[in-house]
Amino acid sequence: MLLLYQIHCTNSIVIPHLYVHCELAPECQVLLSAPQHHYLTKVMRLKAGQSVRIFNGNQGLWQSELDGNYLTHLQNVLPQPPSPQKMALFFSPIKAQNWLIEKCVEVGVTDFFPILCQRTVVRHFCHTRHTKIVYEACEQSRRLNIPTIHPPAPLVKRIQNPPEPFANSLGVLMLDAPAPFTAPFPSGMFIGPEGGWSPEEVTLFSGALNIKPAHLGSSVLRAETAAVVASTLMRYALAP
Repeated sequence: MLLLYQIHCTNSIVIPHLYVHCELAPECQVLLSAPQHHYLTKVMRLKAGQSVRIFNGNQGLWQSELDGNYLTHLQNVLPQPPSPQKMALFFSPIKAQNWLIEKCVEVGVTDFFPILCQRTVVRHFCHTRHTKIVYEACEQSRRLNIPTIHPPAPLVKRIQNPPEPFANSLGVLMLDAPAPFTAPFPSGMFIGPEGGWSPEEVTLFSGALNIKPAHLGSSVLRAETAAVVASTLMRYALAP
């Protein structure tokens, strides 16, 4: 049985999914960027006439055919799904933030809020680069709704003026929190920097009655691991 399953998977045709920045219609010809053309022809080894599925985040999924530097013969094969349950990650920029964003997009995070903390080491946050990672993660996971990356902001601003619709459903991960991260799960979670929260920041959180502290057990997780674990728990708790 296992051998047959492996043979089936090996012989199955994987149709590439690409995010495109244009409006889609049956008569459209979508011009591929140089990296997209390289990916389709050199990495995926597609030939002229083979299928590519494309999406732009608001018009569903479309079938197309490779034709030189263009995608042609567009046909809508799946309508745009309803907007997913909102789920936010408030995270400090870290060395592994590319991986963090990629995996949390695959899990289902809808809003990313970079926060600048006292112990934040990585102060540079390239919105263009990380938006590209979001698109690539959506392509990989076949996700048609595009998450939003919000501008970086000081932690104190996000605590004192939490964005809607997350203001009344927030949590924060702390190693010494009195309770584990369990239901009812929040729709937004604060993840600290690699060096942890400072004493002043812990005091800020303790004064925020709308933010519930929690821990993920006795193990000390890396910031990026904690982000993925917390996002996974929220995703499956909040899923309809």
